[in-house]
Amino acid sequence: MARSRRRRPVRLTRVKKVGRARKLALVERIHTYLDKYDHVYVFDYTTLRMARSMQLVRQMFNDSYIIQGKAKVMAIALGRSPEESQGPNLYKLTAFLKGRRGLLMTNQPSKEVKQKVQAVRFPEYHECGETAVATFTIPRGPLDPNRFPVTMDPLLRKLGLSTKVVRGVVEVTQDHTVCEEGKPITREASKLLRLWRQMLTFSRITLLAHWRKVDGVATAIKQKEETKGEAS
Repeated sequence: MARSRRRRPVRLTRVKKVGRARKLALVERIHTYLDKYDHVYVFDYTTLRMARSMQLVRQMFNDSYIIQGKAKVMAIALGRSPEESQGPNLYKLTAFLKGRRGLLMTNQPSKEVKQKVQAVRFPEYHECGETAVATFTIPRGPLDPNRFPVTMDPLLRKLGLSTKVVRGVVEVTQDHTVCEEGKPITREASKLLRLWRQMLTFSRITLLAHWRKVDGVATAIKQKEETKGEAS
């Protein structure tokens, strides 16, 4: 079993004074949990747009520790070179720390972690510019006045719907295709999907790399086959 290296002092001389204490606290917290947990994963959460999605991830790994912070600060905490590394080969994970990425520290078996991550998907609204994964059409007919009062008629017209007001109720006068599978989502379509509460797409977290304390091995995680290749 590989011995844990003595914690090396971390210098944040290039970090501005504002927020420096908070960043240093994050580094120290990561060092504390490196002693507690046997596995460290780098994960990508770029597609997670809703805070509740990450809350569900945290509940799924309630016996583990999840860190979302500045990639540069997390890299400093792990060590960016063999000399700074807080564990054998742990510095190799820093190559994956960029953008919306975080650290998962856990004692759960690797197989169990991957199964949990692969099994969970979070419903999301399409954003403008994305490719629609399904076709959605608003049929002609009256709308629920509780959700679509008369005051919303101008907005619906602006978003491309053909409407009229009949006895205080907004009616769609003809079927309206909001989006088509395989075609880009427009700004208007994105807003209509939210108004009609249509979460057509899904998001998930993606495991990118793994380090295990027992032998100090750091590996990249391939996305399709979920097989490993040596991290560089």
